[in-house]
Amino acid sequence: MATGADPTHPGDDLLAWLAHAAHVLPNQGPIGVFVHHNPLHGFQHLNFHDAAAQVAPLRGARVYLDEERFRSELAAGRIEHRDLEEALPATPDAPLPLGLTVRGIRLLLLERGLQVADPQGLRYQLAVGTVRPDPARWAAAERRLAARPAVAPPAPAPRRHRDVLVLLGASDPDVVVHAELQRLSASFLDEGQALAHLPGREQGFLSAVVQSWLAAGSWPRGASGLASDLARTSTLGAEAIVAECLDALGVSPELRADFVEATLLALPGWAGMFGRLERNPEEQHAPAPARLAEFLAVRLLLERQVVAGACREVGAPLDWARLRTAPVPAEPADPIVAVALLDGLAAAAGADAAAVERLSDPELDALFTAVDGFPVLARQRVFQEAYEGWYRRRILAGLEAQRRSRPPPRVARPLAAFVFCIDEREESIRRALEEQDAGFDTYGAAGFFGVAIDYQGLDDVRPAAYCPAVVVPGHEVREEPVFTQRTLLQTRQRLRSVWQRWLRSLSGGTRALLGGAAQSILLGPALGARTAGQVLAPRRVTAASRILWNTLIPAPATRLLSLRTDPDQRTRSGKLEGFSTEEKVERVGNLLVNLGLVRAVPPVVVVLGHGSTSLNNPHESAHDCGACGGRQGGANARLFAEMANRPEVRAGLRLRGIEVPADTWFVGALHDTADDSIRYYDLDRLPQTHTAAFDRCHAALELARRESARERARRFDDAPLGLDPEQALAHVEERAASLAQPRPEYGHCTNAVAVVGRRSLTRGLFLDRRAFLVTYDPTLDAEHRVLERILAAVGPVGAGINLEYWFSSVDNEAWGCGTKLPHNVTGLVGVMNGHASDLRTGLPLQMVELHEPMRLLLIVEATPEALGVVVGRQPEVRDLVVNEWVQVVSVDPETGAMAVFRGGAFHPWIPDEAALPTVARSVDWYGAHRAHLGPALVEAGRG
Repeated sequence: MATGADPTHPGDDLLAWLAHAAHVLPNQGPIGVFVHHNPLHGFQHLNFHDAAAQVAPLRGARVYLDEERFRSELAAGRIEHRDLEEALPATPDAPLPLGLTVRGIRLLLLERGLQVADPQGLRYQLAVGTVRPDPARWAAAERRLAARPAVAPPAPAPRRHRDVLVLLGASDPDVVVHAELQRLSASFLDEGQALAHLPGREQGFLSAVVQSWLAAGSWPRGASGLASDLARTSTLGAEAIVAECLDALGVSPELRADFVEATLLALPGWAGMFGRLERNPEEQHAPAPARLAEFLAVRLLLERQVVAGACREVGAPLDWARLRTAPVPAEPADPIVAVALLDGLAAAAGADAAAVERLSDPELDALFTAVDGFPVLARQRVFQEAYEGWYRRRILAGLEAQRRSRPPPRVARPLAAFVFCIDEREESIRRALEEQDAGFDTYGAAGFFGVAIDYQGLDDVRPAAYCPAVVVPGHEVREEPVFTQRTLLQTRQRLRSVWQRWLRSLSGGTRALLGGAAQSILLGPALGARTAGQVLAPRRVTAASRILWNTLIPAPATRLLSLRTDPDQRTRSGKLEGFSTEEKVERVGNLLVNLGLVRAVPPVVVVLGHGSTSLNNPHESAHDCGACGGRQGGANARLFAEMANRPEVRAGLRLRGIEVPADTWFVGALHDTADDSIRYYDLDRLPQTHTAAFDRCHAALELARRESARERARRFDDAPLGLDPEQALAHVEERAASLAQPRPEYGHCTNAVAVVGRRSLTRGLFLDRRAFLVTYDPTLDAEHRVLERILAAVGPVGAGINLEYWFSSVDNEAWGCGTKLPHNVTGLVGVMNGHASDLRTGLPLQMVELHEPMRLLLIVEATPEALGVVVGRQPEVRDLVVNEWVQVVSVDPETGAMAVFRGGAFHPWIPDEAALPTVARSVDWYGAHRAHLGPALVEAGRG
């Protein structure tokens, strides 16, 4: 951490301060390509709980569920007493007064609370009689504590001028500063939504803002001194301006790193977006080079003036070294807190009023010291471990029960194979396929299917990365019309261009006085009727619109330009154009080996990417494929199938010892997880000899998507329980098409576990759409290279999704973006609340309502030794595993023995032997339930 400033090289120190602040700023990219990530990404080098303890006070946010929620789960049986006992760290259990012990007090604090968070609320409950302690004992506690001063919890140390000034009664400087920064940032970063942009933004944020202020000749309220500042600093760069402002604010060198971090965290959404786009300029299409240093410089120019005015308002010094130590009014401690605690301890010990009266001061000190030694974060940590432990016991018991009842391996060639993304939303449709016929096999792979590409679809303006966010594609693939339909493409592009220009003109006209009035008169009835249809009959309106659009602007038949014949053939962006035959062989072979799909390959293999399509949903891309960079995975599935079908690729695979039968055909497809539709690619290339086999696959998927919709529908409160498959499919189609639907789908909100291993580990096991299912055959991986590739992709993706949902659910206002209702899309980069706010990052409340925040339970079919080898090779996986950001369980491929990673080592695990429920089909288990369900064995299709 930088602690001082070098006046000759201020930029060196600023870069260090900004790098330090980047640890805690949001790292979310533009909302159109929402990629789930760990909000505490900068702390993964620490143990999970240690990181949480550091971040909670830094962000003023919860990092676990609150204690009352945990206690309600305890009362409901979602946590059991044994889970608390196992999660509570071993401590010397010294005896205490009243017959209590240290461990006993900790369990009391967990199970009963005892510590009052709302003193005034307790006084009210005592007054109305909803809380009725023993009067004599309560009075004794009051008398015994009367002479002891009540101690208030320490207030957090101030980090900025504003923290002290508000307590002194000054106007909040952030009100003025944030209003101006929000307006300027939105205009600067705009990706095409605004009718007018910040002038000169191609020169950078600082230059554009200074030009804008000087051209307007007016200044934000309380910042009229900007005129003289700009005259003096107009030729300085951001680094020099930051240094000068910090000097003017009296921030001494040793405090500057912390001060800069706190200043950026005051408006974390916008600051984080500037930092993100500076690190990833390819995510930005506007000619506006984003630099976090310039954002900070503009903020400090404003803050310097506004804070100075607030200091004059209350007669406080501007110098931070003096202001931070100024005496401020403090909330007095309420004595009822200590009284309630002492009464609660005595009641739990069965002590009467006389026993309370007899307590000496040292004995009281011992009791309160024991309580103080188990603060809120420590209690929440134990609750969290117990919460996770309860679920882990059930899942591992389910895996053990499935192993014991597993039928012998099938030796016949399968009827068909279906390769899905590992996404936990695909667990139900995979199960529905397998329940139809034991001859259907399903597989799970990261949804980019091993082909990292920049892809440009037929209607895309530019190529975009379709791969995990940590991967930089070296190849570009385009979709082009077949030769005979290029004229149709040109017509389509002209019509689309006219349509888009008309829509933009229409949108701009609504913001003008005369244009808005004219449009209301001329188009109002038609648009009003359309809007009413999208609310009252969304399914029909969407179907009609699709038919009309396809009739007026039909899409030509297309192919992917994927083969590169010239070894160095490159696109305008410098990427290799398509793949050579050798590269195709490598990628197809790697995925087939990863999946273990190298024996008895069936006649048809359907490869299904996934995405999500819904209306009026700014966070739509958060439902798309994280392994495809927050985009839909259909292009990757189509490309993989096209590669795998090439004769020259099959020949290359044979040279690698991978025999794909000549009568096997791969079909690419896209599964829409919002409306459960399935779109197939290149069926015109399907050989006539495979028509019957594909028809069987198509029929199976038609039934499976309906069964999946039925299982999904039970989660929606506005869907009646007991829908049949057709009704359920109609319901999810309507949700996805409705203009008024804030919950078109729940996304990943049930994610809890990832299983990396053969499908035989989980086939026939109901996992409630909570499991990422990653196919891996350890018998084909003697050197653990396949496992290394899988965990390098699956670990960060799965953990990123899991931790994004964790933090957005435990404190949605701090880590998420609140309810969708006031959201406005801003500049196509994110959402704000209303017309002006910080850029809201994280997930909306409507996406996390059902979520149980638990660290991902990563179950891997590999020995502890194999996992140790892989973790040693992959630094990011090592951080996730060793620092316990995920829970890791090893399953021995031969014996099925399990071991849980805790405290830096694997420990043997003996699963519970309770009998697992067995049902004929999945619907017999989930039936009419809305809540989360535990595992059950499903008999259909297990063979």
